[in-house]
Amino acid sequence: MRVKIDFPEDIAKERVEEAKNWEAGTPFRWEAEEYHSKMTFEKTDEGIIIKSPHLEVELTKEEVEKIKGM
Repeated sequence: MRVKIDFPEDIAKERVEEAKNWEAGTPFRWEAEEYHSKMTFEKTDEGIIIKSPHLEVELTKEEVEKIKGM
């Protein structure tokens, strides 16, 4: 899975501070949530791409099939 996050400027400043304080060997996690935002779904030869104003997730065909199987 490939994820691209374009943080708005105010949130980006917070995330930069978190990244500066991160220590190697510890989990590093960011959660992204967008409320009431329109998502688009694009089918590609390799899988699908889910996009919202600040988030882009690319799933391979294998990942899509795994989700369908659940």
